Amino acid sequence: MGKPVDWVQDVSAKLTSWMIGALFDLDEQQVAALIEWSNLLIDFEAENPTHSRYQSRQDQLANFDAFLRRVSLERRDDPTARDLLSLLSQRPYGNELLDDIDHFMGTVSLIVGAGETTRSAASAIVVAINRYPEAWERLREEPGLVPNAVQEVIRWQTPLAHMRRTATEDVEFHGAHIRRGDRVVLWYCSGNRDESLFRNGDDFDVIRVNARNHISYGHGIHRCIGRHAAEMQLRVLLEAMLKRFEHVNLLSLPKRTMSNYFAGYSTISVGLL
Repeated sequence: MGKPVDWVQDVSAKLTSWMIGALFDLDEQQVAALIEWSNLLIDFEAENPTHSRYQSRQDQLANFDAFLRRVSLERRDDPTARDLLSLLSQRPYGNELLDDIDHFMGTVSLIVGAGETTRSAASAIVVAINRYPEAWERLREEPGLVPNAVQEVIRWQTPLAHMRRTATEDVEFHGAHIRRGDRVVLWYCSGNRDESLFRNGDDFDVIRVNARNHISYGHGIHRCIGRHAAEMQLRVLLEAMLKRFEHVNLLSLPKRTMSNYFAGYSTISVGLL
């Protein structure tokens, strides 16, 4: 066993940020900044004391906003740029995307949200196989179960705990009367462990036959557009782990992200065998 590794920062964060860097054509320095900005958005107990005050956090996020706008403007006028950020900027609604805060925040959510959710799931793999060692042994015996294990990780972890919506009209839903204007919370973490659908839903089971029926991606027109990229990253990571390590052992209790929205981890110290 070598020196301890922080799985979140040394593996999960880098893997997902590099992927976003490739999709949006960001260089190494920009990717490093993206990790820092992402941490500021999702973790309200950031380690860096310079980020402990609200105004400092806002200043840093303003830098993120300015960076995205600058790069978007540069690529809007460059027909050779074919990354996702360029393609968004070059569409007929490109100017609207930059000028309308609601449209622009969609781009921010796409970049930061996609990275953090996959980072959470990639980190949860280590937590799951230590809490359920029989799952790891089953995967070592049957690597073909990896795709299903990926779905089970996403179900079991549920990177986004909830979302809130406002009812646009009165409705009766399973015996509850929801009035127009009421705020409704969708608890994904609860739905993904619903015992009426997932037997022993609190357990991590790599052979669960309906693991793919989770709701972590949302539903309908609001279903996550980045799910295929997320699953590819998790599959490649898990396959690499099975080839390279006999086990990835937790050395201490994982530290959760201080957030009521992202169900992730800020630190997971592991030893590699």
